[in-house]
Amino acid sequence: MGKQILKKLANILSLVIFYLVVLFFIISFNFQDNMMNGWYPQYLTSLPGVSQLVFLDSLTGYYLGGSQYLVKTTNGGDNWFIFKNFGDSLIFNNIQFLNSDSMILCTAKALFKSTDGGNNWLYFPFPTYSEITAYAMHSFSMDSIWIAGYHGIPASVLLTTNGGLNWIDKFQNSRDHFDKIYFFNRNIGYTCWSSSYDIFKTTNGGDNWFVIPEQFRYINFIDSLTGWKSYGTMKKTTNGGINWINQVLPSGGIISLSSMIQFSNINLDTIWGCGGHAYYNWKGIIYLTTNSGNNWGYQIPDTNTIKFPKYHHSEFVNKNNGWEYLNTTHGGVHTTTGGSDTTIYMAIRKISGTIPDAFILKQNYPNPFNGSTIIEYSIKQQGWVKLKIFDISGREIATFVNEVQATGTYGVPVSVELSSGVYFYKLFFTNKEGEMQMETKKMISIK
Repeated sequence: MGKQILKKLANILSLVIFYLVVLFFIISFNFQDNMMNGWYPQYLTSLPGVSQLVFLDSLTGYYLGGSQYLVKTTNGGDNWFIFKNFGDSLIFNNIQFLNSDSMILCTAKALFKSTDGGNNWLYFPFPTYSEITAYAMHSFSMDSIWIAGYHGIPASVLLTTNGGLNWIDKFQNSRDHFDKIYFFNRNIGYTCWSSSYDIFKTTNGGDNWFVIPEQFRYINFIDSLTGWKSYGTMKKTTNGGINWINQVLPSGGIISLSSMIQFSNINLDTIWGCGGHAYYNWKGIIYLTTNSGNNWGYQIPDTNTIKFPKYHHSEFVNKNNGWEYLNTTHGGVHTTTGGSDTTIYMAIRKISGTIPDAFILKQNYPNPFNGSTIIEYSIKQQGWVKLKIFDISGREIATFVNEVQATGTYGVPVSVELSSGVYFYKLFFTNKEGEMQMETKKMISIK
């Protein structure tokens, strides 16, 4: 009887030690993120929530707040102030900046235009007899402006070439309305009702439109053929939107919701995005790809003092300066260093749930590699796993896994910008008894 009691106490003690180890790693992980992830929180004290966020440069930004406020910052979002109150009878759709002085704001029943940085505005109501109701806008100049919405009963796309004095119906459809519109140039444009499974595209400035059986909430093209769109999922096209290929976002592990709401292209290769969240402390995650979305990683900014459960607005003006904001009054996070190169976590794929014979770290493939490679490993019991990359001097370059994992074999896509040379990747495993195992292998980056 005494031996059984001692055995039970030993098992309980082992579990306590395991969870203390897990807690230690979580605390350590949170502390590391707070100190090293390259993001810091910005708050909207006593200001309305964000419906659209736009930055013109690293310091000057605006957002549409509520249904009547234009809010501005001149110090990169550290402080915000109400710049313009348009009145409480409006329904904001979006604002577009043609340059730092010229901007157009679209509401359901009117346009507002400024040519002096928003200090003074001209009001252009839609003609009352036309029954135009706008839900979205895209402009090329103060005169050439597209709107999507409805005109009378059908869903409509309309164009003005004289600044809003007159409008031309360029497309009508039996949908209830259109609420998204995007033009890559004056000829190529896309519109949709985001609740309907149809995108309409024109290649001749709106004279003709054809249907693509897809939908989007946010869309952006880097050239006339290559673009991305989000609708929870993230998809890419290389033929102008005729076909779309799904891109795999990180999921599983600590990620409780894998979803893309909005993204921001820095260039063809580097894209930031938001929309998912992790279950620990219910923190929003920020997506990043450096190879056009072939592999997506993520970061979890640790603000400690406030929970940001899910970001809705992603805005970057260059590779270093970016913002990820909520649509509530909480605010968001800002980086001036391009996030962190040391906490880009990749999608982890469980290859097999079969119990392995041993703790195994396999050779990455391909090797040598250029930009991306895959690392596989096996663990024979549940425990805390870390996978890190170091340069030849022993300096830590990146962390790709940092979580509790069940027994099985895993594959980790690794995408990281490395100079040509020799690097080492190291797998750390801690079981519930607190015992640690480590294994290291060499890999070669070529450019």
